[in-house]
Parts: sequence; structure tokens; C-alpha cells
Amino acid sequence: MFPIVVGNVNDLYKSSKRSSFRRDSQSKNGKRRLSIDLHGRTTDEALKVLDESLPRWIDSAMKGSPPFVEVVDIITGGGKQILSEVVESWIKSKTTVANRPKSFCRT
Repeated sequence: MFPIVVGNVNDLYKSSKRSSFRRDSQSKNGKRRLSIDLHGRTTDEALKVLDESLPRWIDSAMKGSPPFVEVVDIITGGGKQILSEVVESWIKSKTTVANRPKSFCRT
């Protein structure tokens, strides 16, 4: 699983403070925490789904309150870790996506 934050590039790293994130099962704007399950998808399918989801996640983040980020879990599963490598590269290639800080512990 890849725990990430998505949103305004100027707010991604401001949101690294624990208090910036909701620790319950809902995001800051009252919606359920976002997640996407890529199990069973090819690398091309996974990338397509991620690229199609990103604008919706950003839009959701911008409609919220500061910091303008959305908490998302990307689920890749086990296996040969091919999807994990693809998702890791995808995260690094997007300026509006960042790994969620390790100090953020979900309850």
C-alpha cells in the first residue's frame, strides 16, 4: 500500500504536521478517506486509472479547507511487486502527489 497526499503543490509539504491530517476514517472535508485498489490490473491499466483519478483527487482537495490536500491510499497487493514499482515511479513523477509522512499514524 502507498499512503499518499494529493493536492496543491504549495500545501503538500506544509501538511506534514500531524495536526494537518484527520486521524479517523474520514478526510478533512468529511468525506471517507479515498483509496484505490489496483489488484489484478496490468501496469498500463494501473497507470491509466491513476492518471484518471488524479484530477478528481486534486479537485476534491481544492474544495476542502487548508491545507488543500486529500489523503489517498493506493493498494497494489503482493505478487512480484511490479505494480509497486510502477506506482512508486508514478508518485515521484507527479508534482501534486507526495508520500504521506511516516509520522502520520492512522487509527
